[in-house]
Order: sequence, then C-alpha cells, then structure tokens
Amino acid sequence: MFLQSDKNRPMRLLRPYILLLLGFGLLLTSCLSPVQERSIVKSALLLTEVLPQIPIKPLNALGNPIRQEQTTYSGADAALFGDLYLPDGEGPYGAILIYLGIASPADDPYAQALVRGLAQQGIVVLIHQSRRMEAGIIDPLEIEGIIEALMHLRALPEVDRERIGILGFSVGAGLALRAAADPRIRDDVAFVHSFGGYFDAASVLSAVTTQQVVVNGKVESWVPDPLAASLFQHALLATVESNAERVALQAALAGEAEPPATLSQRGRTLLALYENKDPHRTAEILARDPTLVGWLQDISPAPAMHDVDARLYIAHDHADAFLPYSESLHLAEAAREHTTVVFRSFVLFAHLYPTNDANQFIFLREVWNLYWHVVAVLAEVA
Repeated sequence: MFLQSDKNRPMRLLRPYILLLLGFGLLLTSCLSPVQERSIVKSALLLTEVLPQIPIKPLNALGNPIRQEQTTYSGADAALFGDLYLPDGEGPYGAILIYLGIASPADDPYAQALVRGLAQQGIVVLIHQSRRMEAGIIDPLEIEGIIEALMHLRALPEVDRERIGILGFSVGAGLALRAAADPRIRDDVAFVHSFGGYFDAASVLSAVTTQQVVVNGKVESWVPDPLAASLFQHALLATVESNAERVALQAALAGEAEPPATLSQRGRTLLALYENKDPHRTAEILARDPTLVGWLQDISPAPAMHDVDARLYIAHDHADAFLPYSESLHLAEAAREHTTVVFRSFVLFAHLYPTNDANQFIFLREVWNLYWHVVAVLAEVA
C-alpha cells in the first residue's frame, strides 16, 4: 500500500526537517524523568524505523540483538500460535502483545519494522496469530486465544508483569479490548492501544451495508474500501451453515444471480441487511436473527468496556475507509467513563499504513503528533 517512488520527491525534501523535528524532541529530555527520557529516545528511534519516508534507520546500528522464536500456548487449539521476539538479555523487560487482526500476516514489512524496532529497544514482543483470522473468519473464540497469549507472555521470566500492554490493529483491536476485560488477565494489562479499531460490530455492519454512519445523531456518508467490504462480507457469510447457501448468497450479493428462493433465517437476514440503505433500520433487521446479534455482541468491545481497567490509547485515520473513524469516537466516549483515554486522529495513514499523500507541512504536523503519541505509549513499557 506504499506509494510509488515518483511521488516520493516531496518526502525526500522533508527528510531533514523530520530528523530535525525528532532531534528537537530528544533535546527535551533534559527536563524530564528517566522514564520519560527513555520513552522519548525510544520513540524517535522507532519512528525512523517504521516510517518509510525517513531513510536513516539508526536501530540497525544502535539496536540491541534480538532472538526470534515461534511459540504455542498451553491449552490453545491448533489454530493459535505466536512469534516471540526477545531482547538479548535477562530482563525483566516491559512487554507488548500485538494482534494484527483479519487477513494480516505477521511477515508484513510494516509489522516487522514495528516489532523489530520495539524488540531492539528492550521490549519483549509477542505477535499473536490465528489461522482463522488469516482466513478471514472472525470467531469469538479468538478472544480466548488472545487471553491465552497474554497469560503465556506474562509467565515468561524475561517479562516484568507490571509493564504489559496490548497493541491491537483494525479488527484485532476490538477483539483485544474484549479480551482485556476478562478477569483472568484484566489486572495484568497496563494498557491497550487500539489502532484503527472499532467499538460496536453491529454499527460497523450497518456502515458497510448502508455506506453511512451515524455521528451525534447525524447520518454521514461513508464508502468502505472494496477490500474492507469484501472481507467483512466474507466474515458474515462464514456464519451461514450451508456451504451451498453461502455460495448462492455471495453470487446474489455480487449481482451475478438472483437470490435463492429458499433461505435460512441467517441468509434472509444478511440479504435484508445488504438491501437496506437506512442505518436507522439496521437494528430492526438484526432483531429478526438473535443469534447473529449475539455473534456481533461477542466480538464487540461495547458490552464489556466497563470491565476494562487498562489505560486506553486510541489512534485512527480520520478518513479511514476500512473501519469508520466514528467507531473510535464512540469507543473513547464509552471508555472515558471509567479509565484514562488518550485519543489522537491522523491523516498520515491509509487505515494502518503510512502514506505520502499529505503535503509537507501537514506531514510534519502529523509526524510530530504521532511522535508524542508513541512517547506516551512507550512510557508504559520503557
């Protein structure tokens, strides 16, 4: 999703200013606590690693050696596993559990830059993976897998149990928040970071099918990215029991065939949802299928937010076409009732990936905004 090199010339002109901006941040360490100093230095180094617009990657020379190994969790089913990245030392270190979400491979170059950048600076990182999510299947069982991954992470001798957080991306952010509410790990999760996540799966469904969102009672247009619409439709169709019905429904929704004459309740509900263009009617249609409502609630943070004790960091692309920005607004509003929330919006990303679309001054502003957001998060594990 990165832009081609012919669009990179403005970014090349910006590079000295970006480095100057980050250098200025480093100068501020003289009046801060040791923890703040460490998080500021780590943040500057991490941004140089993950932003493709910055050509200098000092962690390649300055970073500590790391060990990588694949791990499984006791009691987890065969669909769950993780890649563990350990700093080369005894610790104890702060730790971050990363959950990338639906159809997101752990070897994605951007994810790898982030993970290795964290580990090279003395943070234990576990990328929790699931073959179900890689296949585009959203299952409430994923929440149990995240819980098991966190329990595995906190039991490692290299990990400081007082400094553990979860970084969730996209759909993975919503499921991670739901896991953080579980009493088995709730007291061990210092923070959760939701990057491009969601609050209520039912409202996401409504946004995808009606191409509209409701913000403060006002209906606004929202056109999903074709890939996002396809992934969400695939996840919904996976809840239909009959394979033949799934195939027929997919063809009907694509306009390639007429809807089957006989459909299950789930099939009728999904067809009605995709025919509906009024977001205010979505709840009425969903009420016809209580098991679908239950599935949506089971994968949503909304019903369990009052049980999340962790501090919450939220970042969202304002023009996100994969998950509506309004979802993070609702998430922040609900979480502020009982926990600390740090919420920043950006125009620097296309959902999760940095882009070169912004002009030079906006880009500088966004890097500065992102820098201090990262500082706040890394202070949790520094």
